[in-house]
Amino acid sequence: MYSLRNSIHGKRLALWLLLPGLALSVSGCVGKECTLLDCLDGVQLKLAESVSHEGELLVTIEAEGETSSCALTDGVPGNCPNFSFNEGSSLREIIFMNRTPKNLHLRIESNDSVVVDQDVNNIVYKRSYPNGEDCDSGCAFAEVDLRSQM
Repeated sequence: MYSLRNSIHGKRLALWLLLPGLALSVSGCVGKECTLLDCLDGVQLKLAESVSHEGELLVTIEAEGETSSCALTDGVPGNCPNFSFNEGSSLREIIFMNRTPKNLHLRIESNDSVVVDQDVNNIVYKRSYPNGEDCDSGCAFAEVDLRSQM
């Protein structure tokens, strides 16, 4: 049997279900389709030839007057917050993160021998906005094939 009490309970339930949507509609994203995806600034360097992960590797990048280095032992990097490396038996790609230099110098030493010593010039970055163009400043990322830079 339908009663006034059930009707009031139903209205309260409907109100509680609508409140979160109402709160979102009056927050800072009114009229925007924003997400909370993350992206990073940086440049991906694709090596002309892969470098073996065996032994000691030292990757050094000089850019905008600063030098950043990362040591790897048998393919395992130490504490290198500005670098990311591909996984596998050899080094093929390096991502230099949180920086967007127009020019840089890459040097890789393998077991104390220099195997890469190369300038990378006129890097062109593309901006992306994974959360929507009106939601945040987005990020800038470039991919450089070092074979084309030789």
